[in-house]
Amino acid sequence: MTTLYLRLGGRENIERFTYVIFDLMRHDDILAEELDRIDHPWVIDRLNSLLVFIFGGSPFYEGASIRSDFRALLASDHHYNRFACHFQTALQANAIDATLRREAQAVIELVRDYVLERQLA
Repeated sequence: MTTLYLRLGGRENIERFTYVIFDLMRHDDILAEELDRIDHPWVIDRLNSLLVFIFGGSPFYEGASIRSDFRALLASDHHYNRFACHFQTALQANAIDATLRREAQAVIELVRDYVLERQLA
């Protein structure tokens, strides 16, 4: 079975999504404030690594941890919801079909509790 990573277009498309998401977050009234406190190249690199990992492009996440990498930027459900919305917009902007967008969004939701440091059952 082909991974979601490959069906989304592989590393090149994931990187493109990452830049679109970052640009949308920079212009977001809530997330822009958080981004101002964080080194931008670092955010782009970490976000790209996260997306490659969760979509099956790499067996390892190459960061401190998902929780510590995104704690400052995605600190609440409200922040995470905005990120998820921008993620969908990035996929639409890159002509990803609706079925694949829903599948990718489901994966974004699967990592929500990890990013927000919730107790996992």
